[in-house]
Amino acid sequence: MPPQPNSFAPINTFSLVNSGGAMNQIFLTTIIFCIALLNACSDNVGPSPYIPPDPPQPVITANGFDTPNSLDYHSRFSPDGSQIAYTIYDGTVTEVWLYNISEQLTRPLIQSRSGDLYLSWSPDGTQLVYDSRTSSGLNQLFIYNISNGNSSLITNPSNSMFLADWCRATNKIVLVYNGFLSEMNPDGTEITRILNDSRNILFTAVSFDGTYIAYDSDRNGNRDLYVINRDGTNETRITDFSGEDTRPRWSPDGTKLLYESDRSGNRDLWVHDFNTQTHTQITFTPGWDSMGDWSPDGTQIVFSEEHDTSSRYGSRISIINYQQ
Repeated sequence: MPPQPNSFAPINTFSLVNSGGAMNQIFLTTIIFCIALLNACSDNVGPSPYIPPDPPQPVITANGFDTPNSLDYHSRFSPDGSQIAYTIYDGTVTEVWLYNISEQLTRPLIQSRSGDLYLSWSPDGTQLVYDSRTSSGLNQLFIYNISNGNSSLITNPSNSMFLADWCRATNKIVLVYNGFLSEMNPDGTEITRILNDSRNILFTAVSFDGTYIAYDSDRNGNRDLYVINRDGTNETRITDFSGEDTRPRWSPDGTKLLYESDRSGNRDLWVHDFNTQTHTQITFTPGWDSMGDWSPDGTQIVFSEEHDTSSRYGSRISIINYQQ
């Protein structure tokens, strides 16, 4: 049978040695050495790094960026404010990309076919925690190391864990664990319940100083926002409107809560001021504005803007200035 691709044909060492003397012996030795070296190298080759075929390059706009034929969403400022991690979906594959603000350059980080990848930065900006559905059918949490590109599963595949937020002050990860608001160490150990009842929570956010946790819940018939102490005590209801209020994000100084709401008939971004007890709408585009996040200095907000309501993939990442 002829040799297959990436394989070697058998070598008849007897005919080689006896047909050319010493020179053929040297030639034979060289061939055998090269074959052994190639086989040894091939045994140690690991999986190739993720390089998507013809990756879509975002178009840089005046106030953000837009990936053609893709849904851009769930953007997060890095702790130092120099980069934005965000998710794109092209109808088949979900990917996490990294955008360098000063250089206006993007690069892919993570690829998944399991669905949404919700993410949060580590306090030092070297890692991302994200959830992804595994073969068990349950969402699990992974840690992605930005410097070496490795992802590590940190949770038990027999349990459902998702929508984590990495606290900068305590280095704990707050998550929804089997339906319960909980926290754990970054290596997945010491999982502790914060609340002992489910409350049907979808999204959580920890204040920058680690004192408070904001979350949404529909246990009273409408999805509204609540705030508790990090130990689960002293719950305060923040919204009580006819629309859905969800996806809270704390301002860096802890005095405001950014969230999205459809109470006006369209999904827009709003800010709740704890000092004045007011709610202010800050986006007014025709499409959905969602998944907002504050810059570390509190002067900008990044979010997913549905700029083309006629397309399923008509959303882009936009950045707006915010005046305190």
